[in-house]
Amino acid sequence: HATGEPLTVARPGSQDGSVYETTLTPLRFGGGQAVMAMIRDASGEHRARAERREADARYKLLFDAIDEGFCIIEFIDGPHGPLSDYVHLQANSAYTINTGIPNIVGKHLREIVGEAEANGWADIYRDVLTTGASIRFERELEATGRHLELAAFRIEPANKRQVAVLFKDITARKRSEAL
Repeated sequence: HATGEPLTVARPGSQDGSVYETTLTPLRFGGGQAVMAMIRDASGEHRARAERREADARYKLLFDAIDEGFCIIEFIDGPHGPLSDYVHLQANSAYTINTGIPNIVGKHLREIVGEAEANGWADIYRDVLTTGASIRFERELEATGRHLELAAFRIEPANKRQVAVLFKDITARKRSEAL
Protein backbone atom coordinates (compact mmCIF):
# COMPACT_ATOMS: atom_id res chain seq x y z
CA HIS A 1 0.00 0.00 0.00
CA ALA A 2 1.58 3.26 -1.09
CA THR A 3 0.72 5.21 2.08
CA GLY A 4 2.36 2.73 4.42
CA GLU A 5 -0.92 2.30 6.30
CA PRO A 6 -2.45 -1.13 6.88
CA LEU A 7 -5.16 -2.17 4.42
CA THR A 8 -8.08 -4.36 5.51
CA VAL A 9 -10.22 -6.22 3.04
CA ALA A 10 -13.28 -8.30 3.90
CA ARG A 11 -14.08 -11.27 1.70
CA PRO A 12 -16.80 -13.87 1.86
CA GLY A 13 -15.81 -17.37 2.86
CA SER A 14 -17.77 -20.38 1.80
CA GLN A 15 -21.52 -20.58 1.23
CA ASP A 16 -22.18 -20.63 4.98
CA GLY A 17 -22.10 -16.82 5.23
CA SER A 18 -18.67 -16.62 6.81
CA VAL A 19 -16.58 -13.49 6.26
CA TYR A 20 -12.83 -13.23 6.63
CA GLU A 21 -10.89 -10.01 7.00
CA THR A 22 -7.36 -9.85 5.72
CA THR A 23 -5.20 -7.01 6.99
CA LEU A 24 -2.05 -6.29 5.02
CA THR A 25 0.55 -4.23 6.86
CA PRO A 26 3.60 -2.97 4.96
CA LEU A 27 6.89 -3.45 6.80
CA ARG A 28 10.12 -1.66 6.06
CA PHE A 29 13.43 -2.87 7.38
CA GLY A 30 16.96 -2.18 6.34
CA GLY A 31 16.80 -1.70 2.61
CA GLY A 32 13.91 -4.05 2.03
CA GLN A 33 10.18 -4.22 2.28
CA ALA A 34 7.73 -6.94 3.22
CA VAL A 35 4.05 -7.33 3.88
CA MET A 36 2.59 -8.94 6.96
CA ALA A 37 -0.83 -10.53 6.38
CA MET A 38 -3.26 -11.30 9.21
CA ILE A 39 -6.45 -13.18 8.46
CA ARG A 40 -9.28 -13.35 10.99
CA ASP A 41 -12.81 -14.69 11.03
CA ALA A 42 -15.08 -11.63 11.19
CA SER A 43 -18.29 -13.56 10.50
CA GLY A 44 -19.90 -12.76 13.85
CA GLU A 45 -19.26 -9.04 13.56
CA HIS A 46 -20.54 -8.89 9.98
CA ARG A 47 -23.61 -10.93 10.90
CA ALA A 48 -24.31 -8.66 13.90
CA ARG A 49 -24.02 -5.51 11.72
CA ALA A 50 -26.36 -7.01 9.12
CA GLU A 51 -28.88 -7.97 11.82
CA ARG A 52 -28.66 -4.46 13.26
CA ARG A 53 -29.31 -2.92 9.83
CA GLU A 54 -32.33 -5.20 9.39
CA ALA A 55 -33.67 -4.33 12.87
CA ASP A 56 -33.19 -0.61 12.17
CA ALA A 57 -35.06 -0.96 8.88
CA ARG A 58 -37.95 -2.79 10.60
CA TYR A 59 -38.07 -0.12 13.33
CA LYS A 60 -38.17 2.69 10.75
CA LEU A 61 -40.89 0.92 8.78
CA LEU A 62 -43.02 0.49 11.92
CA PHE A 63 -42.20 4.00 13.14
CA ASP A 64 -43.42 5.55 9.89
CA ALA A 65 -46.38 3.18 9.40
CA ILE A 66 -48.37 4.03 12.53
CA ASP A 67 -51.03 6.68 12.07
CA GLU A 68 -50.62 8.06 15.57
CA GLY A 69 -48.05 10.73 16.19
CA PHE A 70 -44.92 9.55 17.95
CA CYS A 71 -41.87 11.41 19.14
CA ILE A 72 -38.93 11.02 21.45
CA ILE A 73 -37.93 14.09 23.41
CA GLU A 74 -34.80 14.68 25.46
CA PHE A 75 -34.75 17.08 28.36
CA ILE A 76 -32.12 19.77 28.57
CA ASP A 77 -31.31 22.42 31.11
CA GLY A 78 -32.99 25.48 29.68
CA PRO A 79 -33.38 29.16 30.41
CA HIS A 80 -35.65 28.43 33.37
CA GLY A 81 -33.41 25.96 35.17
CA PRO A 82 -32.60 22.26 35.11
CA LEU A 83 -34.89 20.15 32.91
CA SER A 84 -36.90 23.20 31.86
CA ASP A 85 -36.80 22.56 28.11
CA TYR A 86 -36.60 19.64 25.73
CA VAL A 87 -35.57 18.94 22.17
CA HIS A 88 -37.34 16.61 19.74
CA LEU A 89 -34.91 13.81 18.81
CA GLN A 90 -37.21 11.75 16.58
CA ALA A 91 -40.69 12.06 15.16
CA ASN A 92 -42.69 10.04 12.69
CA SER A 93 -44.56 11.53 9.74
CA ALA A 94 -47.85 11.27 11.66
CA TYR A 95 -46.47 13.84 14.12
CA THR A 96 -47.13 16.62 11.62
CA ILE A 97 -50.51 15.17 10.60
CA ASN A 98 -51.72 15.06 14.22
CA THR A 99 -50.23 18.33 15.49
CA GLY A 100 -49.99 20.55 12.44
CA ILE A 101 -46.35 21.27 13.29
CA PRO A 102 -43.87 20.32 10.53
CA ASN A 103 -40.15 19.62 10.75
CA ILE A 104 -40.07 19.10 14.50
CA VAL A 105 -36.85 17.10 14.81
CA GLY A 106 -34.10 19.21 16.36
CA LYS A 107 -36.48 21.89 17.61
CA HIS A 108 -36.78 22.90 21.24
CA LEU A 109 -40.16 23.10 22.96
CA ARG A 110 -39.84 26.85 23.48
CA GLU A 111 -39.26 27.38 19.73
CA ILE A 112 -42.67 25.87 18.99
CA VAL A 113 -45.11 27.13 21.59
CA GLY A 114 -45.50 30.20 23.77
CA GLU A 115 -43.82 30.49 27.14
CA ALA A 116 -46.88 29.66 29.28
CA GLU A 117 -47.77 26.65 27.13
CA ALA A 118 -44.15 25.48 27.13
CA ASN A 119 -44.07 25.46 30.92
CA GLY A 120 -47.18 23.27 31.03
CA TRP A 121 -45.83 20.68 28.58
CA ALA A 122 -42.41 20.66 30.26
CA ASP A 123 -44.01 20.11 33.70
CA ILE A 124 -46.03 17.11 32.49
CA TYR A 125 -43.17 15.36 30.73
CA ARG A 126 -40.59 16.27 33.41
CA ASP A 127 -42.82 14.47 35.92
CA VAL A 128 -42.83 11.37 33.67
CA LEU A 129 -39.04 11.59 33.42
CA THR A 130 -38.34 12.05 37.12
CA THR A 131 -40.91 9.59 38.52
CA GLY A 132 -40.77 6.96 35.79
CA ALA A 133 -44.58 6.76 35.90
CA SER A 134 -46.27 6.50 32.50
CA ILE A 135 -49.33 8.67 31.96
CA ARG A 136 -52.33 9.01 29.64
CA PHE A 137 -54.05 12.37 29.30
CA GLU A 138 -55.85 14.78 27.00
CA ARG A 139 -54.67 18.30 26.38
CA GLU A 140 -55.09 21.09 23.89
CA LEU A 141 -52.05 22.07 21.89
CA GLU A 142 -52.82 25.78 22.01
CA ALA A 143 -50.21 26.62 19.35
CA THR A 144 -52.33 24.86 16.71
CA GLY A 145 -55.74 24.63 18.44
CA ARG A 146 -55.76 20.85 18.27
CA HIS A 147 -56.87 18.57 21.08
CA LEU A 148 -54.65 15.57 21.61
CA GLU A 149 -55.01 12.28 23.44
CA LEU A 150 -51.52 11.39 24.66
CA ALA A 151 -49.54 8.66 26.36
CA ALA A 152 -46.03 9.32 27.65
CA PHE A 153 -43.41 7.08 29.18
CA ARG A 154 -39.78 7.36 30.21
CA ILE A 155 -37.12 5.71 28.10
CA GLU A 156 -34.67 3.81 30.26
CA PRO A 157 -32.13 4.36 31.62
CA ALA A 158 -33.37 7.52 33.29
CA ASN A 159 -30.04 9.31 32.83
CA LYS A 160 -30.80 9.45 29.07
CA ARG A 161 -33.36 12.13 30.04
CA GLN A 162 -35.71 10.91 27.31
CA VAL A 163 -39.48 10.54 27.15
CA ALA A 164 -41.49 8.90 24.37
CA VAL A 165 -44.88 10.35 23.48
CA LEU A 166 -47.62 8.63 21.46
CA PHE A 167 -50.67 10.71 20.56
CA LYS A 168 -53.58 11.30 18.23
CA ASP A 169 -55.65 14.29 17.20
CA ILE A 170 -59.08 14.15 18.88
CA THR A 171 -60.19 17.66 17.89
CA ALA A 172 -63.23 16.44 15.90
CA ARG A 173 -64.42 14.33 18.85
CA LYS A 174 -63.99 17.23 21.27
CA ARG A 175 -65.98 19.55 19.00
CA SER A 176 -68.84 17.04 18.70
CA GLU A 177 -68.87 16.57 22.49
CA ALA A 178 -69.16 20.33 22.93
CA LEU A 179 -72.38 20.48 20.87
